[in-house]
Amino acid sequence: MIGVETNPVRVFGDVLRALREKDGLSQRELAERVYCSASLVSAIENGTKPAKLDLVKLIDGALTPAARS
Repeated sequence: MIGVETNPVRVFGDVLRALREKDGLSQRELAERVYCSASLVSAIENGTKPAKLDLVKLIDGALTPAARS
């Protein structure tokens, strides 16, 4: 299949971006909620840096349940 991303780091980044945008948050706003830099959020969303588990847990808590459904 052409165009289907299989790299898990990039897939996570794509999903994170979609959920963040659905929640109406900027990268900076999400970063402030999870105590990291906006540049790290950007790198994770772009698939250039993997998110560590502790950050993933913070992100999960920072997004509203409505964004995840």
